[in-house]
Parts: sequence; C-alpha cells; structure tokens
Amino acid sequence: MSQESAEERRRYFRINKVMPAHFELLNEDGTVVPGPPPPEPEPGEEPMPPAKERLFVVDISAGGFRATTHRQMPNGSRLRTEIYIQRNKPVTAECRVVWQRELSIPGMYEVGFEFSDIPQTEWKRLVDFIVEERSLASRSQPVTWQIEKGYLNRPIGGL
Repeated sequence: MSQESAEERRRYFRINKVMPAHFELLNEDGTVVPGPPPPEPEPGEEPMPPAKERLFVVDISAGGFRATTHRQMPNGSRLRTEIYIQRNKPVTAECRVVWQRELSIPGMYEVGFEFSDIPQTEWKRLVDFIVEERSLASRSQPVTWQIEKGYLNRPIGGL
C-alpha cells in the first residue's frame, strides 16, 4: 500500500461493510472509456448502461474505499463511481486507483481508491452514513462526532 493510503487511514474512520457499486473508467479528458457489454440484470434490478461495471466495496471512509472487482486497473486510473450506501440512493464521486493486488481467485482484484472529486452534498451523505454505521456498531455507548476542516475526527467521549 502506498504511504498516502496509510496516512488516509489515520485521518478518517473506516467502516467494514460490503456494498454494491458501479463504476465507469475515465480517460484523461474525463470522457468514459467504453466497457464490456453489461451483464443481464438480476430479477428486480435495473439494467446497467453499457459503460458501467460492477464492483463490491469492502470498506469505506470519508477519504476513499477498498473494493473487489474483475477489472485490473493501473494505479492512477480515474473512475466515476456510484456506491450504494442506501438502496437506490448512491453516493456519486470521482476517484483514483491508489493500489491494487490480485486475489487468490483468478481474475479478481482488490483495489484501493481515493476520492478525488466528491461534491460536498455527497461527502456529507457519506459522512452521515459512516457516523450512523459506527453508532450502530457501538450501541452500548453514545458517540459524539465532530467535523473539522473537512475531516471526520475521532469521537469525543466514546470508542
């Protein structure tokens, strides 16, 4: 892992939660790289546009996330992502690949992403989600959070 992702881990709280997501690879000029044809949708699921691909978020923080995917992506690759923190209400953001490694399952990769462009309203939704999830995980004691200078800081009087 890069030094930057280790620094990011100290800066933000991270929650372990598996969530579906879609992504589009972006060219340097911000246009979408054509992807493979989309898979057939699951029953009750909307079909994906051709350029969008699936990945599964494994853990997430206000600074980025770790995910698994079938797509190998070079470090520095830019993506537009939709992370489904709530059903039918994804957080949309641009991110870049910070690190990746091939898993023991052939053709599967674990990838570390850093948010590079996330609108303030989307970032706030993400932070609220993380706070709620952490509070649910520690129901036995109340946690007070503070947001200072755009960072989600350590709890006050908890955890």
